Amino acid sequence: MFLAFASCFLHFVDLCCSCGCQALQLLLPSASVFVSLSFLGVMEVLSPFASLLTHWSKAGTAIGPHDWKQTGAVVEAAKTVLWDKAKALVDSARLRPILFCYGCDGTPICLTGTFVSSFGGAAVRRRGGDGQELLIQRGYVVTKDSVGEIASEALLRDIVPLSAGKGSWNCFTAATQFFPHLRQLGARSIIISSTCFDRALQSSMSRLLAQRQALYYQVKHGAGAYQGDALFEVLTDWSVSTGCSAHDAQNALKWGMVGCVPDTAEALKGLYIGLESLRNGFSLLASHLDGLLQHSLAFVGEEHPSVDLLFTLWSDVGLEPDLAQELADTGLLWQGGRLCVRGSLQGDDGLRQRLRLLYLKVMQFRKFTESRWITIGVCSRRLVASMLIGLSGLADRIRDDPAASGWYIHGFWDYVTPDVLRYAIVASLASRPVDAALGEMLSDDRCAGRYGELCEEMQVEWDWLCNISQDTWGRLAAICGPAETPEDLRTQCCLSALGSSCFLHWRVMRNIRSYPWKLVEGDVQHNLDELMRHPEPAAEWDDTTRKIYTLLRLQPVEWRDRVVEALMLLKEIPWSTAGVEQGHASAAIVSRLHPMSGLDSVADRAFCHSALPLLQDKGREKVHRKIEILEGRLARLRTKTGSGVSGRQIFFEDMVTGLVAAGDDRRLSQELKVWAMGAHVDDWKRLSPADHDLYNRRAALRRQQYQADVDK
Repeated sequence: MFLAFASCFLHFVDLCCSCGCQALQLLLPSASVFVSLSFLGVMEVLSPFASLLTHWSKAGTAIGPHDWKQTGAVVEAAKTVLWDKAKALVDSARLRPILFCYGCDGTPICLTGTFVSSFGGAAVRRRGGDGQELLIQRGYVVTKDSVGEIASEALLRDIVPLSAGKGSWNCFTAATQFFPHLRQLGARSIIISSTCFDRALQSSMSRLLAQRQALYYQVKHGAGAYQGDALFEVLTDWSVSTGCSAHDAQNALKWGMVGCVPDTAEALKGLYIGLESLRNGFSLLASHLDGLLQHSLAFVGEEHPSVDLLFTLWSDVGLEPDLAQELADTGLLWQGGRLCVRGSLQGDDGLRQRLRLLYLKVMQFRKFTESRWITIGVCSRRLVASMLIGLSGLADRIRDDPAASGWYIHGFWDYVTPDVLRYAIVASLASRPVDAALGEMLSDDRCAGRYGELCEEMQVEWDWLCNISQDTWGRLAAICGPAETPEDLRTQCCLSALGSSCFLHWRVMRNIRSYPWKLVEGDVQHNLDELMRHPEPAAEWDDTTRKIYTLLRLQPVEWRDRVVEALMLLKEIPWSTAGVEQGHASAAIVSRLHPMSGLDSVADRAFCHSALPLLQDKGREKVHRKIEILEGRLARLRTKTGSGVSGRQIFFEDMVTGLVAAGDDRRLSQELKVWAMGAHVDDWKRLSPADHDLYNRRAALRRQQYQADVDK
């Protein structure tokens, strides 16, 4: 990338020098060779331009009264380089298909403005907030090179102030100025234009851009039926549009949570205030832990829940396996106003320090926001787990302490009501299926061709939700108060999870399984054969599918391979605006650190901040990315080393195997699974100590086998 970047910029330097460009004089004192290539494979950009871009990309760098000229020149040079690189990629594609992706999103910022009014010799000067909204735009061009590898170039344009409005026509105007139509750049192959917006813009913007596409050919070839080359130009110009799948998954949880409490908005508000109060008053929680351990600690004998039962509880709540095992070993649990631990730990000198450490591990309250992806469920799980180990008792001790200030933590006392706790419990459990799909989308938002993978991730979480033990439901219901029953809580969690999953299926999953996206699911050649078996285009087909059908009807031999190659590019299309929203952070941090700067200056600085990653070595970044993926897989594999496999779980496995063997089907029904989950607890207790030892030895062998598999 660096070599192409340098070549394009050198061309820009020569052009500007020949024209006497003043902007370039701000960048370069002389038009000398400024790129040095290392034969070790690492390219170092030594140009003043790259240095300036790196300098102004640092959000904390102060800007002087005359520096805005220099930042503006850097932005113009960077835009020219990216533009030329994208056009060069289009030129190199020749007869290979080309994909152009575009997305935009608005982001609000608040600067500080000075307002002056004068009359009759008197003047009033006021300084206050100056709210603005900026339009972030991102795009890239994708094709395949001569050896079949994906080649892509990113496109960044000016961050545009939405001073004239932020409606569809305003965003459409910005989109038309972002990059030319690929046909105007000389593309003669199949071209694919892809757009992704949030749901507020998706319908109207996709319609306007499709009308612009049709208007281009009407102006070029005239109105009426197209013939010959004009017809094939139209048939090989495909357009697809998607709504943001990440926003859809986030909204799915909101829809699923409707009705779980009488006033959902108030419950969400109470959850936010309660968590922020715990975060702000965390020093009080930590300082009163010793008092809670001193006055409320109780050692319980055999009537205390077993290690296996508590491990299941903490795993169901959503804690990590290692932490769940530690809590299960100590038996830490808040019951009847007492902090119960196992009687076998009595006399342990380090017990209180160990319990204090466990408390701090569990009480990890993240910053809560309903708009940030994958946060409501995660925040709620830590709150629920903290309630199970006595957070309410700890808060009561703080309230009873006259020396403790409740200024920051009183929000927990006043707002965390039984309805809020019920909302948190339902959110912590019901969010698991859609959060699993959302996590996959955020790691790779190219959803086309991944229908089965996304469904499998959700199904795993659904199986987990349906198999939560009755003991867990009972303990969670007790948090909400005596009016809550385990059956009602379980029903509400399943209803909320079902509602959110259905919403996600309606918004995203069904679109993946519709044309033209379903053509890239599995065997593309077979899918095209199925498409061509239709005697005529179906009424529900979109415009792109109709073009593919017509193209293969007219010239199947000449276009079949090109269509297959173009369809494979559909897998490279993003289904979320996550890439666009990365620009939000650039604008936000620059405006926060430089509130007195002008709007144009903030926009230029934000552009530099977001453009810096494009200077990095793609090859090295690809290697680092592969290493990160492998490390992530290894970390996930290590969580499945069987550290939590117990003898009771082996017993339950044998029980299920026996039930399957005794039945007619190869799988248990859902009703039988629920019965087995509850019945095996009592059956396990009735086993003899010798049987317990046998199952525990089998569990130890299973854990050793898991660890050996990981070590391989």
